Amino acid sequence: MDVFVSALENYPIQSGFILIGLGIIGLLFQIDLKESPKMKDHNIFSWRVFLNKWFLIIMSIIWGLTLIFKNI
Repeated sequence: MDVFVSALENYPIQSGFILIGLGIIGLLFQIDLKESPKMKDHNIFSWRVFLNKWFLIIMSIIWGLTLIFKNI
């Protein structure tokens, strides 16, 4: 964990691009799955996993953009 934090502090722009890349890769995989967003097709646990995957994708892209724009 310490290596990750030091990489974010020492190389913020490169870390931002990596986070955006991971978010885009996750987005491509999520779109390729073609999971139904309808609640009736899922139970409560699979619905939470579905939402958490989208949350992580969006947060990694936003965090990457924040790191890039903050340090330009």
